[in-house]
Amino acid sequence: MRRAWPFLLIGTAWAHHGQLSGSPFLSGLAHPFTGLDHLTAALAVGLWGSYFLGRKALLPAALFISAVGVGALLGGAGVALPLAETAATFSVLALGLMLLFAFRKTSFALPLVALFGLLHGNLHGLEAPTFGYAYLAGILLSTAFLHAAGLLTGSVLKDRGLRAAGALLVVLSLLL
Repeated sequence: MRRAWPFLLIGTAWAHHGQLSGSPFLSGLAHPFTGLDHLTAALAVGLWGSYFLGRKALLPAALFISAVGVGALLGGAGVALPLAETAATFSVLALGLMLLFAFRKTSFALPLVALFGLLHGNLHGLEAPTFGYAYLAGILLSTAFLHAAGLLTGSVLKDRGLRAAGALLVVLSLLL
């Protein structure tokens, strides 16, 4: 029994919380902040975007947010994408590795970022108390805020700080 106790602490990805039943918009607004996998993935996309200059820095966030919208619409319609929960957790590991190794090959990474957004959005839509456009607007606004926070933080951290953030995300992903 002594060896089994750590396994009692394992749950699914930390993407679930008590919904704010009074307002779909506020529930959507809160959702990305209450799931550790959603929170860290959205911040990581912003951090990774800070490796690029000018408008190109906004491209990862724009792709992720667009894909979150599509995924949430699918989830709100009851379409569950296969392995979305596992992939959402994996996305934190992958984004952490992209930061840790300063991976800048956008032809590979941008489609991956879009896929992660689609999967995270699908989970958001599936977990909605009652899905609607107000809920979706809240999710998209929160996600955009987290991307902006990551982008601004990344512009301050620079290369070594971004790599350290990547290492932290890799370790965190193993705990999710």
